[in-house]
Amino acid sequence: MQKCGHQRGRPHMEISAIIGNNLQQLRKEQGLSLDQLALKTGVSKAVLSQLENGKANPTINTIWKIATALHVTYSALLEPPRENVQKVAYTDLRPQLDEAGQYRISCYYPTSQDRDFEIYLLELDPGASHMTEGHPAPALEYLLVKQGQLTMTVGGQVFTLEAGDSLRFDASLRHTYQNSENSLMQAYCINQYPRA
Repeated sequence: MQKCGHQRGRPHMEISAIIGNNLQQLRKEQGLSLDQLALKTGVSKAVLSQLENGKANPTINTIWKIATALHVTYSALLEPPRENVQKVAYTDLRPQLDEAGQYRISCYYPTSQDRDFEIYLLELDPGASHMTEGHPAPALEYLLVKQGQLTMTVGGQVFTLEAGDSLRFDASLRHTYQNSENSLMQAYCINQYPRA
C-alpha cells in the first residue's frame, strides 16, 4: 500500500509496523494505558499490544474502533513517515479487508496536518455489502464509481450509482455499500474532515 502501506521493490515500512508506531504514539499522546484503550475500543489489550508491536494486521472495523476511540481519522493510523514527492502505483496498493474479505479499501493518500481529506480505492465483490456506523463528525464522503454498480444506503435513503456516477453525503450517518451485481465494483472514495 503506497503512503499508507507496503510498496514492492522499494524501502518501506510494512503496514503493520506503521499502524503499530502510530497507535503507540497516539495512545501515549493522549495519556492512555493499553488497559484504558482496550476499554474505550472494545479491542482486547492483547490485540492492542500485538498491533503496537507490529505483529498483527487489523481488520477495517478494528482500525475504525481504535480511530474513533482516539478521536482521529482512520488514515491517521495508516500514515507512514512523510515524503516530499510520492508516486502511488495501483500495483503497490495493499488493501485493508473486512472480516469476510469481500470489502477492501486501499489508501492512496491519508489525512495529514496539511490535508483534511483521504483518498481510497474501494472494492466490493459481487453480492457483497458493508455497513459502517459512520465517521466521527464533521465528515463528508465523496464517491465516484469507477467500475460496476454500487447501491448506497445513507440515513435510510437508497441511491444506485453506475460507472461514472458520484455521490456526496454526510459521512457521520450510518451508511451501507452494496454490490448486487455479478461483477467487481470499484469506486474512488474521498473522506473529508473539514477543519473548524
